[in-house]
Amino acid sequence: MPVQIGNEKINFMYDCGASMFTLNATPKYSKSFAPKQLTDTLYNINNGESGTVYNAVGGKTDKQVKILGNTYKNMTVYLEKGESDIFEEAKVAGAIGNKLFLDHIVIIDFRTKRFSLVD
Repeated sequence: MPVQIGNEKINFMYDCGASMFTLNATPKYSKSFAPKQLTDTLYNINNGESGTVYNAVGGKTDKQVKILGNTYKNMTVYLEKGESDIFEEAKVAGAIGNKLFLDHIVIIDFRTKRFSLVD
């Protein structure tokens, strides 16, 4: 799913089984929008690749974030501990969690490769 962060378009994957977070990115791909201060923690993240459980730290990005026509300021971005083979293989910077979609119905059309929200 394309996400505009500042003036840059960056692809993320949506993880429908994900925790209640906004964006989770790897160190390699988050350099341009990583938070300046780490002020939040996602506890007990389960890494599907390795089976390990870890805490992801995050903070507010100073870049404006646009996802599916919605604009967010001061969005919290969480950082992976290291790089991810899954994200690398999918050519994405990280994952979008479910927190942004709590008040919507998520529609994923795999045939036409479209993702949309209904209020």
